[in-house]
Amino acid sequence: MSERELIIGLDLRDDYAQLSYALDLSNEVESILMEEHEQKFLIPTAIGLRKDISQWAYGEEALILGEEDKAQVVQSLLDKVIKGYRIKLYGSLYDPIYLLERFIYKILLEIKGRMPDKTIRQMVITIKDMDMILVEGIYKALENLGLGKDRVQVQSHIKSYLSYVLSQEKDIWMNDVALFDFDEHGFSYSQIIVQRRRLPYLVEVFSRDYSKSLKYEELGQATASGNLDYILENIVNDAMYKQIISSIYFTGKGFIDGLPKAVVRNISKGRRVFIGQNLYSKGACYYAQKLVGMSALNDFVFLLDDTISYTVSLVLYDKGEYKTVTIGKLGESIYEPVTALEAILDGEESIKYQVMDKNGNRIQEDILILDNLPKRPNKTTRIEFTVNYTSNSRFKIHIKDKGFGDLYPATNMSWEKEVVIYE
Repeated sequence: MSERELIIGLDLRDDYAQLSYALDLSNEVESILMEEHEQKFLIPTAIGLRKDISQWAYGEEALILGEEDKAQVVQSLLDKVIKGYRIKLYGSLYDPIYLLERFIYKILLEIKGRMPDKTIRQMVITIKDMDMILVEGIYKALENLGLGKDRVQVQSHIKSYLSYVLSQEKDIWMNDVALFDFDEHGFSYSQIIVQRRRLPYLVEVFSRDYSKSLKYEELGQATASGNLDYILENIVNDAMYKQIISSIYFTGKGFIDGLPKAVVRNISKGRRVFIGQNLYSKGACYYAQKLVGMSALNDFVFLLDDTISYTVSLVLYDKGEYKTVTIGKLGESIYEPVTALEAILDGEESIKYQVMDKNGNRIQEDILILDNLPKRPNKTTRIEFTVNYTSNSRFKIHIKDKGFGDLYPATNMSWEKEVVIYE
């Protein structure tokens, strides 16, 4: 086994983080216990600067040192990265991205201590929502730790949920799959819908918010009054009304003590019910396995709010015939690193692009004219093209002149076309 076969999934939240890993490319994904004797999986998202030795502590240790006035502690790191405010600790100002970097470093140090002969092959960090400022902040923190975008990816909880469920045996997702997520940030319902007509399977998610039906701070009162069973059953029945559901998942701190037995009994008829707190970190780890090419997830294309539901192609002339080159794949995340492709022009002074919907139907076609393209002999102009997404319905095609070696140096001239699929 290669020393570089450590696959990591990290669920990163404002209040806590959770870590899962695989030591090889099989589907054996495990969660890391921080304190084995207490079955603790959750790591408080806290970083503290110690007063005595000016060193960093993280997680539970940081909170304890803070309570003992032995460290100044920063919590809610993700929120601070989004807001961008610098934080003062013992008279010095710190960038929140640097503090996040220290927190992630401490987690990776924990892994290194447990598996000293392994290094990271692939890592996926999963967050609740794909806030652009936060995503870029996480990538910056990882880059500072020597982890580039070739080895790390950031994705949403929903994508990790899909990755977890669809990595299980097929009877789990034989029909639609339901997820209830309940914590202090809200009560949400998400339903996986798999279109099984052809491979790869297209996967979409329908979501609904039930935060007004039950708030986290009302949980204790609802339990004490005996109304919790009634409230939960009403939410579940409303969400799944007339839906064919094969499995139901419950996650979040609102379900950390489980579900009332009567609720489980009533909703589990003909369905499988799962309750747990490591769904997202494990799902991130499963997706990390997909990124290195070893996963059952290769049979699925996820169509989510942060992915494109179409394919973008360029039509190029080569050796007497037109060929199609895909530059934007169905299901590709709009946050994925931009990949540059190259081609040699065969007499063209314009490039045709096509956009196909998820069913393979052409929905848009146009031409990008290469104005003032340098005059050179045929097949001596090399171009580089990329696609940059500004949303899941809007992108820019960028083409750049790369010349042809020393014979015809690059002019670095460029052409750009903005494409809007729908407003």
